[in-house]
Amino acid sequence: MVTADLPVKPRMLPDTPIYRLLRTVDTNDKSNEERVLNAAIEKLTGLVRTGVMKISGNANLKILLTGEQGADDVLKMFQLDKGISKVLASRNLKPKVQAMESYLKEVNKINGNDKLSVIGIFTTHYGDAAVARALVVAQKKATTHDAANTIKQLRSEQLSAWMKSEKTVDDVFELLKLRQNGYKALGSPKLEVLDDYMKMVIQKTSGKQTLLQTLTNGFEGEEKLAALLVRAKEDTSTSELATALQNALMNKWIETDKLKPENVFSKLRLDRGVDALVDRNEQTLAAFISMYNARNPNSMASLIGTFTRQYGDDVVALALGYAKSDPTKRWVAIYMQQHQFQAWQKSKKSAVAVFKELEITFDDFVPTVNHKFDTLSGYIKSRTIVL
Repeated sequence: MVTADLPVKPRMLPDTPIYRLLRTVDTNDKSNEERVLNAAIEKLTGLVRTGVMKISGNANLKILLTGEQGADDVLKMFQLDKGISKVLASRNLKPKVQAMESYLKEVNKINGNDKLSVIGIFTTHYGDAAVARALVVAQKKATTHDAANTIKQLRSEQLSAWMKSEKTVDDVFELLKLRQNGYKALGSPKLEVLDDYMKMVIQKTSGKQTLLQTLTNGFEGEEKLAALLVRAKEDTSTSELATALQNALMNKWIETDKLKPENVFSKLRLDRGVDALVDRNEQTLAAFISMYNARNPNSMASLIGTFTRQYGDDVVALALGYAKSDPTKRWVAIYMQQHQFQAWQKSKKSAVAVFKELEITFDDFVPTVNHKFDTLSGYIKSRTIVL
């Protein structure tokens, strides 16, 4: 068998000691490092001369290239430390950002990595949430093509940085501090950022996460999200999205989860006690029953009926009477009481029957506020008496 004629040991060139070869390599490496460093210093000197980079007179440019400066110091060098909103509205935004980017590239080159970035410096100093919000607002207010493009690029880099660090959509919800905004999160520019990131994740991973799922996770479950949506529907700045999300949640319960009114009653913890009669999620249950009945024509479900089946007609009536005396609950209590009166009328319940059901006694007629008598009086006024 023919084999290649290879020496058993590698041969060194005659009279070329190994230390000389190593020294040559070391010398070449050192020479390359010096060349890179000198080129970087030259670039920094140019940035200082043009005025886009400010440093003290005794600053050592070599030290500035070590990458040991904090985000605060870097932003100061490029006059980008005056507040993120003010920075993004600056007429010199593009040249300043480009100058800082050039500086960071040189630092990365010296250190053999790509650790530092403009968006990274911004978020370290101002925070992810503040930067994300400010970028969306600034992009809409940008008055020049250069500013709009620079801000657009920064927005893209923030999303890419999250993706590179393998942030989930739920992680970004936390970074953006949307829970702290309560229902106003639905009108926050940060929600637009969350939606953009969710779309990027879906595109990259072929995932199927929806905004409803993300908000359900972020606001700690469907019960809390449902209550938040009720509040958001009352505000014109958030009502449109809140209504759409509430409809999506109702549809999920009916089509996917196959829930009935009594199931939703429990899911929303409206079975925890009669105080739930004036809970915000009473309105969620009302919306669900309306949608459920529309899709199930034979359904006889009603809002007040769901409560009275759980607690009893008399207990509900008395609880609503008490709730009316509380200014914070009065209007919800009146709304629910009207539903109860309508249910009584529909069943042709007489005033006498209500009198007996409420177990009104002589003591209830004393000249003080009495919730049993108040309920009976309200019912009598609401109808033509059937004895």
